[in-house]
Amino acid sequence: MSLETAKSVLQKESESIERAAKRLSDDFESCIEYLFELKGKVIVCGLGKSGHVGGKIAATLSSTGTSSFFLHANEAVHGDLGMIQPSDAMIAISYSGKTPELIEVCKYAKRLGVYIIAITGVVDSPLAQIASFVLDGSVTSEADTLDLAPSSSSTVAMALGDALAISLMEKRGFDSDGFASLHPRGSLGIQLTKVSSLMRPLSDELKVSLNSAVSECLEKMNHTNFGVIGVFDQNKLVGCVTDGDVRRYLLQSNNSDLVNVHVSSIMGKNPKKIAMDLPAINAVKVMEEHKVTTLFVADADHTFGLLRLHDLMEAKIV
Repeated sequence: MSLETAKSVLQKESESIERAAKRLSDDFESCIEYLFELKGKVIVCGLGKSGHVGGKIAATLSSTGTSSFFLHANEAVHGDLGMIQPSDAMIAISYSGKTPELIEVCKYAKRLGVYIIAITGVVDSPLAQIASFVLDGSVTSEADTLDLAPSSSSTVAMALGDALAISLMEKRGFDSDGFASLHPRGSLGIQLTKVSSLMRPLSDELKVSLNSAVSECLEKMNHTNFGVIGVFDQNKLVGCVTDGDVRRYLLQSNNSDLVNVHVSSIMGKNPKKIAMDLPAINAVKVMEEHKVTTLFVADADHTFGLLRLHDLMEAKIV
């Protein structure tokens, strides 16, 4: 019985969203254009269940490039109306379109010249009459067996808010870089973090020439404490020397002369690389595949820096 109830709820809610999608008109484009040109913030306002939906819509707008915040209708009429400015727009949510506190907030906003978008289930309600644009969030029934608990209606309201947010996101050209910058500690932000934002830029301390002495390489390695130095021939990366390479040379050659020995004789000739515009999570896979803890950040012609496993760990990538 519970399984059938769950399936029925999801079916009813999905059907309600489909009907809302079919009701959208060309006026929606004008609404998005207005919000795109907006100089102020988008204020989302509601009460009760509509308030909870409004909080989510405001968060989605903010995280996708549209400056927004949620204003509780009851708190607004008890001192927070000053948060509304003439340059703002408002998304007002009420299924009945009659919520007294919300109507009062909208009347105040209207006097300031604020553009109001109503998400309501009654398109001729007092809220709809105040609004500059109305999104029809009506449903034939709620998803519960008593047809009482806000379920289908709240789902449709949230979906309409998502439609606004994502339409604006696309119009702004908001991409994965923008998303990552607004989610630096979230799991999505971590997945989108680029190699370029974590790499250590290439400096003289991180490279030696092909004919440099091993002693010079060892000094730089000791100074940076990175355990690896790039070997370059006329600005082209041709190899690398790790602290392990130096140890193996000393143990195998029985020769402690590090001044007259060139790095070319002990370097590894195939340093592992990664492109700087790739997600940093890709670097973890490359390191695991080749069993290394350091990658050079490079393309076919240039070397830009160094990326260490330690840097990935500090950024919580691993």
